[in-house]
Amino acid sequence: MELQYGVNHLALRFRVGRGILCSMRVSILALVLFSVGFAVPPGNLGRQSLAHSSGAALEIGSPTLRVFGPKDYGADVQNWAIVQDLRGVIYVGNGDGVLEFDGAHWRLIRVANRTTVRSLAVDAAGRVFVGAQGEVGTLEPDTSGQMQYVSLMNRIPSEDRGFSDVWDSFATKEGVVFSTATRIIRMGPRVEVWKPKTSFHRMFQVGERFFLRERDLGLMELADGEWRLIPGGERFATEKLSAMLPWEAQGSILLCTRTQGLLTYDGATFRPFSTEADVALKQNMLYAAVRLVDGSLALGTLNGGLYFLDAQGRQRGHLGQAEGLLDSAVYTLAQDRQGGLWMGLGKGIARAEVGMPLTAFAKQSGLDGTVTSICRHGSTLLAGTSQGLFRLVTHPKGETRFLPLPGIKSQTWAFLDWGPSLLVANTLGVYELQGGAPKLIRPSSRSSHALCRSRLDPSRVFVALQDGLASMRWTKDRWVDEGRIPGVTEEIRSLFAMADGRLWACTNSQGVIRLTPPSGWQGGSSGSAPIIERFGTAHGLPDLSRNFVYDLGGKPLFGTHRGLYRFDEAMGSFIPDPRFARLFPEGPRWIFGLVDGIKEDSRGWIWMHTKDELRGVVETGAAVPGTDGFYHWDPKPLSALRGSWIPSIHVDADDVVWFGGDEGLFRFEPGISRDYLQPFKALVRKVVGPGEKVIFGIAGSGAVPGLDYADNALRFEFAAPSFDRLEANQYQVFLEGVDRNWSSWSHEAYRDYTNLREGRYRFRVRAKNLYGTVSEEGSCDFRILPPWYRHPAAIVLWGLVLAGSIAGAFRWRLSAMKRRNQELSLAINQATEGLETLNRRLYNLNDAKNRIIGLAAHDLRNPLSTILLHCELLQSDVLEPEVAESVEKIQTLGVNMKNLIQTLLDVHAIEAGQAE
Repeated sequence: MELQYGVNHLALRFRVGRGILCSMRVSILALVLFSVGFAVPPGNLGRQSLAHSSGAALEIGSPTLRVFGPKDYGADVQNWAIVQDLRGVIYVGNGDGVLEFDGAHWRLIRVANRTTVRSLAVDAAGRVFVGAQGEVGTLEPDTSGQMQYVSLMNRIPSEDRGFSDVWDSFATKEGVVFSTATRIIRMGPRVEVWKPKTSFHRMFQVGERFFLRERDLGLMELADGEWRLIPGGERFATEKLSAMLPWEAQGSILLCTRTQGLLTYDGATFRPFSTEADVALKQNMLYAAVRLVDGSLALGTLNGGLYFLDAQGRQRGHLGQAEGLLDSAVYTLAQDRQGGLWMGLGKGIARAEVGMPLTAFAKQSGLDGTVTSICRHGSTLLAGTSQGLFRLVTHPKGETRFLPLPGIKSQTWAFLDWGPSLLVANTLGVYELQGGAPKLIRPSSRSSHALCRSRLDPSRVFVALQDGLASMRWTKDRWVDEGRIPGVTEEIRSLFAMADGRLWACTNSQGVIRLTPPSGWQGGSSGSAPIIERFGTAHGLPDLSRNFVYDLGGKPLFGTHRGLYRFDEAMGSFIPDPRFARLFPEGPRWIFGLVDGIKEDSRGWIWMHTKDELRGVVETGAAVPGTDGFYHWDPKPLSALRGSWIPSIHVDADDVVWFGGDEGLFRFEPGISRDYLQPFKALVRKVVGPGEKVIFGIAGSGAVPGLDYADNALRFEFAAPSFDRLEANQYQVFLEGVDRNWSSWSHEAYRDYTNLREGRYRFRVRAKNLYGTVSEEGSCDFRILPPWYRHPAAIVLWGLVLAGSIAGAFRWRLSAMKRRNQELSLAINQATEGLETLNRRLYNLNDAKNRIIGLAAHDLRNPLSTILLHCELLQSDVLEPEVAESVEKIQTLGVNMKNLIQTLLDVHAIEAGQAE
């Protein structure tokens, strides 16, 4: 390992030295281009570069690049192998083990002896095989579902285990093959081992065929279980091979060599395949190669980065440290299912979005500042930025870079093609480019924002100023400044000239102005002043600020905060253009940009920059004409520009579209097709419980895991292996049993849930990528077990305890009631005895009463009746008054007494039940 590090260190020093020399050559080249490029005849600005029709391919630019450094993935700097499994997860052979990347999380998996992983392979079932230093194995899920390394060394005979680096691994129908300098090992139903006569160098698979270079012998092919030298294979006895790839002709193979360049092999003859990068590939030591899905080649070198060639060998691009790679050494290449090209580097990992219609010229290409204007004059592409004016030049080796034009500094706002020359609106005024150095033909104390040629008088040019409007005129052989137009002091940002001489001028914050020049107007302040009309919100404009007028098919089209408007002459006001009524169904958008903010190509597609001010969505795309007569919005081809400010758009004659903004210059080639609806699947990566404990991961037995109630606070981590602009991926989650619906879209690749009750759950996740494509769902099922006191067994026990308690309470109550009944019975008995005694007493009293009544009836009533009879007899006689009075009293008292006795007898009769 120390020896390897020393070799790499020396190589790095060698590359740094070469880099300094290359930088010196670029500087010298720039000086030469400056001295040559502008000493050309009028009308031939930059003519020394290839004509646009033949040189457009050289203007391709760089693919969008994503770089991961050691701090991003948390492992060794060097990376030797890259594969993708069936789910879309990327695996990288690293100096510290195997790196696993799902689009959101990096994870390091160490091999058994903790050595460098040199090679990887994936079989048809998605199983990942690993070749390290003195170690081979596979990745398998552990009990929690997390991928771990499992050694296969126990399958290799002990006498064949003494090997070092496993430089190549292949998953075949017969088993996995591991290639080392001293052994070729194939593990299938049985283990086969081949040994060299000298030493093996590299092994290659082309379709179902396997080739192997043996040092000092040459190139061999596996046939009938034996390695045999192929015809002419001895030429590689001392020649290193980097790759063997299937080629165009049937059975043909492309060989990538270290010193002989590229060769084709038809089974009998080797033929040179010349390319425009031959010299660079030899000088920079070709090391890795891959055939891309579009048939082109990507070739990695140890000292010069990555080169792109088409099928004819023409160079179509280059990626090195100047373009953003962390290192110039490219050890391995692999293309993922989205078409992205992964690079394992001497330092770091990179992914380039190759085969895309959109490429970029960023700051590394020589541009400085925000691109605010774009123009092609002749065959030369010019870009105006906040720092000046730049032109795209072609390096003699096929590379392209932007170089600044001396003499034009600061903000460059707009261009106007004037035949043999080019007019440039700049912060310092208006420049003319023709042949040599730029000439300031109309200086200005404040910025010149736009230029517009009069259609009524083609010799006149209107100049939009930061503080008004001016005009200048071409007379014979010079420009004449006609001065400012009186009555206009607003900041003018865009202009449009009508065929009848009228001029539309959009201000920065004070609405729209229309100027109607008088007959015979000589421009500026000479003669009669133009008629000035000002339009604001009362005339249909949604807002006074940031309205722009664009030339669409020779007619004015106004970009406003509520979409695209046109001016209705009959109404005298602005109205929404009905052609764009269905452009944004979710609500109108602000259409904005600078002078070249809207451009139409030959297909009728209208390219523009928009902003949904309500939702905050900033998007560039095309309004595509539909069969229904309306335009429909398509942002997918430019999804990578979402969120970027794109103030300027330019369309070439071949419909290549250029977009300039705060992140550089972008080139879109519509002829390159792209499947933006390519399916992918969201992945549930792992579930983490309290204390960062991994509950379960991405793989498992399929059984629904049961989690302790103490683990009812869970974090779900998920990912989406859609790698184009990873930061654009969004996720929605839905936990069945808790959530009522899908969550809102979020960029966070995790979701927390707490205080989950016992029960069965299903966690679901789906993703949406850069292009708005929604993934297949990922899911995982699990159960939260109840706490011990709510466990079914505990519930049964609690039921038994409750039943026993109820039974005990019932028995206690029954016993108490029994005792109470006994007490009541005793009390009743005692009361009964008392009542019997009392009854006897009452009976005796009743007898006494009856006797008294009987006495009254017989012993009192009869004598009393006799007394009353005698009284009646006495009264019939004549008596003395006093005697008669006494008899009367006796009779009265007797009657009363008799009545009393009769009452007693009546009461007695009632008690005896004898009364009627």
